[in-house]
Amino acid sequence: MIDKKPIVSLFLVPPPPSFATSPRLVLPRDYTPTVDPLVNIKRYTGRALDRVIGIVWWVIVLLGAGSGALGLVNFALGFGAVGFFKRWGGFEWVWKLWYGQ
Repeated sequence: MIDKKPIVSLFLVPPPPSFATSPRLVLPRDYTPTVDPLVNIKRYTGRALDRVIGIVWWVIVLLGAGSGALGLVNFALGFGAVGFFKRWGGFEWVWKLWYGQ
């Protein structure tokens, strides 16, 4: 697969001196790494949060026809409309206004 991302900038970096060495992390000799006992809980909690937030964001973008900001506006308007119709009893007031009953 060909990478088609544009090049934004090029930097000319001088080569490192020949005597320079890479910095290294020196650990104590008695250090022994241990496995985190909560690794599975953290893994699956993170995955579940990732999926929930991802699906919510997908729905918001879907409501906004590809725009997250417009999706949030549409969600707010829809939420307000539902609250309005719950407060005023649905469409009954519209029928009474139009048909005078």
